[in-house]
Formats: sequence, structure tokens, C-alpha cells
Amino acid sequence: LQPPVVHARGRALEMREQYREAIETFQALLEITPTDISLHTDIGRCQRRLGELDEAEASFERSLEAFPYSPSVHYQLALLQETRGDVEMAVQHLETALDVWANADSLYKPAARARDKLAELQ
Repeated sequence: LQPPVVHARGRALEMREQYREAIETFQALLEITPTDISLHTDIGRCQRRLGELDEAEASFERSLEAFPYSPSVHYQLALLQETRGDVEMAVQHLETALDVWANADSLYKPAARARDKLAELQ
């Protein structure tokens, strides 16, 4: 049960905006479960919020190596590119995410956030 508990701790730290501590927690979890590539997305999300955009992009790219069509990772990359001012690239990532989520229920919050963000950027 250790990995789910450690992951929950990392998410709680992230929600409290303690991003550096959350990154450390996710990195420790990555040592316990090195094959859990999705942890790179968690790390990247915190790095993005800290303004460490190059590091965040590298973390997201590691996730995409294993999951090239992960809508969640593409959504995070869209937010990163928006922060950088590259609206065109942000739109491309959102379109990729929404292609994957094309059949998602209209109430599915991640897809709804992506649709709203795309409308905002266009």
C-alpha cells in the first residue's frame, strides 16, 4: 500500500501549493516504482506551477515517450506553451487531447477544461 499512500501525500502537498515538497515526494515514489511513468506528469505539473518550464517540459516529454497520446499530458503541455506565449503550440496540444477525448461524456471535467481552454485561446 505504500505507493498509493505516498502518491496521495504528493497530491495533498500539490493541492496546498507546496510544489517543491510535492516534487520531492513524487521523485521518492519514482524510486519505489520506477516503471510508473505517469509520475513524470505529476512532477512536471508541479514544475510548471513553480515556473520551471524547461524542466516541466522535459518531465512531460518523458511521459509522452510511454504514452504519446495521453490527453492529460497534452493538456499540461498546452498550459505550459500558453505560459510561454506559444498559443499555436498550445492549441495543437489541446486539439490532440480533445481528439483522444472525442467520445468523452460532456460532464467529464478534464475534457471540459480542455474544451474551455481551447475556446479561450481561439
